[in-house]
Amino acid sequence: DGPIEILFIDGAKSWRGMRHLLKILNKDFIPGKTLLVCQDYKYWGCYWVPLMLSRLQNYLEPVHQVHDGSTVAFRLVAEIPETLIDTMEQHVSDIDTAVALEHIVVASKISENDGDNNGKNNILLGKVKFLSHQGKNEEALIEFDMQEKLWRTFSNTAQLTEARNYIQKELKNFRKVPFRFTAARYIMKIPNKIHQFLRRI
Repeated sequence: DGPIEILFIDGAKSWRGMRHLLKILNKDFIPGKTLLVCQDYKYWGCYWVPLMLSRLQNYLEPVHQVHDGSTVAFRLVAEIPETLIDTMEQHVSDIDTAVALEHIVVASKISENDGDNNGKNNILLGKVKFLSHQGKNEEALIEFDMQEKLWRTFSNTAQLTEARNYIQKELKNFRKVPFRFTAARYIMKIPNKIHQFLRRI
């Protein structure tokens, strides 16, 4: 109990969990001071984090993000009305699909505006899991294909690979890795192989 200056959010592993966490701790937040450090903001599998914070954007401001990681920190700039959290949907299936997808896009702008294109892609990829959790599997597959086409060839594809594996395991739909990503992986290894060769001669 007591005022919270820094809240590190890592254990809210669902929309309902995130909602519950904010509901019980909101009264202890200090406008103008409290920092919400969201470890999974840029992790595709935890889409509810950027989705939730985008819906609360009038009460928060981004203050820092880790470019090579998934963490983004926000400062509370105004008190969040209790009624706002109380009236939020209990389950992901109750959320308006179009509105939620737009909020995820808005959330991705934080990374894009800070020059973190890969972070932006990871956030947008979260739309795939959101649609899947809403039972809209066909739309999830279409979204994945679209995000994959937009993915930069030589950027980090770790989360894209995770999403592809999720689709195969949970949606029972095979998605072949595009040749451009396979080729890029080998191309990026060439300098290291040359370096290793030169060291042996």
